[in-house]
Amino acid sequence: MMDLLFGHKDKIQRIFSDVLGLHQIHHMSVISIDSHARILIISSTPSMEFNLFSRNLWEYDLTYNPAWYQRCEQASWQSLYHPARYEELYYLRQVRHELPVGTSIAEQAQEGGYFIYSLGSNNTCMQVQSQFAHEKEFLCKIGQHCSSLLAPLFYDYKQ
Repeated sequence: MMDLLFGHKDKIQRIFSDVLGLHQIHHMSVISIDSHARILIISSTPSMEFNLFSRNLWEYDLTYNPAWYQRCEQASWQSLYHPARYEELYYLRQVRHELPVGTSIAEQAQEGGYFIYSLGSNNTCMQVQSQFAHEKEFLCKIGQHCSSLLAPLFYDYKQ
């Protein structure tokens, strides 16, 4: 997973540059979870995911819990943090990377498994908060756009 996070930085940054800055989006990650629960992550902020996994905090982030992502819902980052590690997760994802507003959206992938689109903003204005909370279809389309461009990387790592 670490090679995928850091190994194709230029290509990944070019793809995410299509959406970063639009509609106050300052972080984007696309998470692929296959039918065997194998997780692949491509992120505009790879250090966030690296720290999440190297510190085993991902186990306390419901984003990666099948009980959440199999429902194909949208949720704010804060609502997905387990209370036992809430402060650490909040600091890692939102304070350290200056992303006070964040949301995750899960959807079923065409080939089975799931995609999770995680988006963050460094802007806390009401318009951004409303967009991140209520515009699931719009944000999902942004995630789908990125995942389609990233598909060759996901495919290479699933082999």
